[in-house]
Amino acid sequence: MSSRELIVRYVRTRARLTVFVPLAVVIAAMGGWTGGRVDGWTGTANIARGALTALAMMLAFRVWDDLEDRSRDAREHPSRVTVVAHSVAPLIGVAFMLGALGLLSVVVGPRAGSRLAAVCIAVAVLAAWYRMRPVSTRAVLNAHVVLLKYPLLAFAATPAAPQTGALVSLYLVLCVYEIVDDPALRASIVARWVAISECALVSVILATATLFGGRIP
Repeated sequence: MSSRELIVRYVRTRARLTVFVPLAVVIAAMGGWTGGRVDGWTGTANIARGALTALAMMLAFRVWDDLEDRSRDAREHPSRVTVVAHSVAPLIGVAFMLGALGLLSVVVGPRAGSRLAAVCIAVAVLAAWYRMRPVSTRAVLNAHVVLLKYPLLAFAATPAAPQTGALVSLYLVLCVYEIVDDPALRASIVARWVAISECALVSVILATATLFGGRIP
């Protein structure tokens, strides 16, 4: 498999642009909606810039997630592209390029320090988890730890800091989506109860936001 074939196959089967592109747009819009205005950073063009920043960083982290799961996938998903590839170096190169582009967008924008800190926290949390997680870790726990990166990336992707309630809601919605989307998690009674609880918590947050005139505290 050539480098080009590997990257194309990865994008087609694992990048899931039909999920990540809308999510990136939601993240960019969420910053403007709940975080307020930032001078010189309003309008459609800047939402697009925030979405591209979010998309680049999310895809970079997606590659990292898949590379860390290669040994597990070799047992459970032996046909997955990251398992059958003779070399994953091209994917590593793409991930570094996307990560660098995302970080560059952060560095040249407002709140550069706090936004970079959010990315560093996401990297530190995942690095620690991947090094320390037991082999027997339940899938539902692993999913919830790995998904912690998304509110941090949402904080980093846009110039206006999204409100805490919005970031928590994003995390909970993604956790529910992961449980619904993953057949193994969907079959778990524990995971289903976790998803129900998370849906209830999101409802409470939205109800509270309604009481505050549409703003999520």
